[in-house]
Amino acid sequence: EPAMVVYPGNTQGRNPREGGARGCYQVDVDTYGRAHLEFVETAVARWAHIEVSIRDCAQMDQVIDTMLENARTVTAAFDGPTVVRCTVGGNGPLHRDFQRDGMSEELREVLESAAVAESVRIATGPELDVESLARSETMVSDFLNLSGRALEDPELRQKLAENLMPLFRRRDMPPFDDARLREWIERASALGVDLLLDS
Repeated sequence: EPAMVVYPGNTQGRNPREGGARGCYQVDVDTYGRAHLEFVETAVARWAHIEVSIRDCAQMDQVIDTMLENARTVTAAFDGPTVVRCTVGGNGPLHRDFQRDGMSEELREVLESAAVAESVRIATGPELDVESLARSETMVSDFLNLSGRALEDPELRQKLAENLMPLFRRRDMPPFDDARLREWIERASALGVDLLLDS
């Protein structure tokens, strides 16, 4: 019988990128030398990341209701505390409402009514035909195509990360990884298109 190699991961998630069940494997070997595995959860708390889209939403209450429903679903799946991060994304008519100062903190306080809230991140975009804009041969299309290349090309993102690195030498700046960099590019793209169309 082939050898068995099992990587259980860590025993306790330490941040939202280490969500879901965490633990170890109990291995029992029978008299014939066959190994039997059983996952044993050891985490006393879980991290969860939920995503909510503003697409097809005409009212803020629709987005909030979906956020709270998703939070209650993930917290109900575990007996201990679940710490939730929410990302509000998508394109739609509510985009401008979500760009208001302090909106992330307001939504985090609302999320607290359903779960232990780590943060609410806003990555919405305006209600636009992005594909048509990208083909329009304008400054907007150049900007969108550059943003798209950055999302698809890991080498380009690496160059961007290197240029941003001096900012993160300050002690009060949080570390960032590729997932966060992609999120920033998406948010910058939405904001840039917004500003270019308004100018």
